[in-house]
Amino acid sequence: MAVSTLPAWQDKPLEEVLRLCRDVVEDPALPTVRRWREAGGKVVGHFQVYFPEEIVHAAGMLPLKIRGAPLEPLHADSRFGSYLCSILKTSLELVLSGRLVLDMFVSHPICDAARNLAAVWGRNTTYPCQILYLPQNANSAHALTYLREEYVRLQRDVEAVAGRPVRDEDLRRSLAVFNENRALLRQLYAIKRDHALAAGSGRGLRAHGHWRHDPSRRAQCPAARYAAAHRGAPCQAAGQDPRRLRRGLLRAAAA
Repeated sequence: MAVSTLPAWQDKPLEEVLRLCRDVVEDPALPTVRRWREAGGKVVGHFQVYFPEEIVHAAGMLPLKIRGAPLEPLHADSRFGSYLCSILKTSLELVLSGRLVLDMFVSHPICDAARNLAAVWGRNTTYPCQILYLPQNANSAHALTYLREEYVRLQRDVEAVAGRPVRDEDLRRSLAVFNENRALLRQLYAIKRDHALAAGSGRGLRAHGHWRHDPSRRAQCPAARYAAAHRGAPCQAAGQDPRRLRRGLLRAAAA
């Protein structure tokens, strides 16, 4: 399912597009996720960091990185110890306050607090909540087998929520989509690094990495299109002065 969840960027300057991406990431109302659900899509939330979003995307659902939000944990505060971090509390607050509706939630034991997050989340919601366990010793001869079995287990649960099987061709298609998005994101960072793109644009670039809109449509963003057009040569650009290149970036975004 392809849904246009990031509207009103067409024909806008690049810096304005980056500002729009930044605003989307920082908006606790999650407007792009809401548009996805309004179009009939399902959402799988995951509490960072190493999550195979391609599996969720291959099942036709939206993978959503949950990383807290700039709001007060009025409902979630009583679910956690007072000494725990605000990221955990505000993440659950998004759900308890009705700002975010999920169909599945996955956490990772990346810290002592997150180790219990899936259990706390599950006690306060009605959809599946689980932990994805990753190999602790990446150099072990058994690490790859262990990780594959965890991914297979997760895929079965994702299929149950999606109501459809995930075929090998679905996975290959999603891997291609995400690899393309990662390549474009690296290119945008290279442009920012080498040509001082814009003050504060780093948050706008990170917005592409937080995947709050349909992964299949991210490459259509003008910032991504510019990166695609200049792949392999972000620093050359005919040896232009950075100020001239910056003006060229803005013109390209509006093209």
